[in-house]
Amino acid sequence: MDSLRAGIASSVVGLPTPISVRTVADLVGERPPPVSVRDLMDFLEPVSFRSGPLHAQTVKASAELVVFPSGLYAFGGHAHEDGVVGNNYAMSFAIDVRDDQGRALAFPPHEKKLSGTVDPFGSRDDDFQVVAFDQRIHDRWAEVRGARKEIRLHAATDPFQVVEVVTEALVAALAVTGLTFLAIKLIALIPVPEFVIEFGSDGSVIFKVVWHFHPPP
Repeated sequence: MDSLRAGIASSVVGLPTPISVRTVADLVGERPPPVSVRDLMDFLEPVSFRSGPLHAQTVKASAELVVFPSGLYAFGGHAHEDGVVGNNYAMSFAIDVRDDQGRALAFPPHEKKLSGTVDPFGSRDDDFQVVAFDQRIHDRWAEVRGARKEIRLHAATDPFQVVEVVTEALVAALAVTGLTFLAIKLIALIPVPEFVIEFGSDGSVIFKVVWHFHPPP
């Protein structure tokens, strides 16, 4: 268990702060205006995958994964504890794109303690979202786009069990030899394109794409 957590921790790559708009644009494969039509279409062709209802012990949850050709990805979800005694839960996803050792791409599990009805001061709900970047998604986009995707949930009173079991569940679901965890370079802002038409002094029409950057919802 310790080696698994250490392996996940070692895969996490931090992003220096503060993060500039130019840095974010570079990470998601876009540049400040002007951008090409090809760049724009690349960014606007995400692939999304929804888990549907998930259940583990007395925890109900759902999650969604969105991946972009640029290497950007967003993983978020909601979990609710219905039981009297709370549980620790973990949720993760894996994409069936394998390295030379037969390991699939996976997200380091999100884990949190949920309180039951006996604890009036704790939270029975958890909402999370991670917006991040991994170069391997960009480099292997043709495979990522059509690959099988799995989202798994596990809950237990033992906090040291949830990460291990949810990881094993993903390995079993995809029938792979293991998981290689995506690097996490957290994106503080999400680029949203706005189309602008300007008229030149000579009567010409100028079409521009202006990027606005917003914090994740």
